[in-house]
Amino acid sequence: MKRIDAITLKQSTFISEISKRIDILEQQTKKIVKENEQANRESSACFECLLVKMSNFEKELSDIRSILGIEHKINSLSIDIVDKNKSDDEFEDDKENNI
Repeated sequence: MKRIDAITLKQSTFISEISKRIDILEQQTKKIVKENEQANRESSACFECLLVKMSNFEKELSDIRSILGIEHKINSLSIDIVDKNKSDDEFEDDKENNI
């Protein structure tokens, strides 16, 4: 009978220890799930922030391209004006030389 009681006590101790370990694993699992959910929220927020930054960058790039296009047009007009003035001066010089 003592042997049965000893075995029963060992079994109870073993089951109690297993139950404690299961509880610890459940707590760790809950903690990991909670941390994972938090990381997912942070990742999502970071991704949204990145999208906003990319959108702003694309707008700035578009603005820069527009400015460069305007500057190119101004330079072209300036060159055309200089060329026209130059040819007008040459025409005037030719007129004076022919007189």
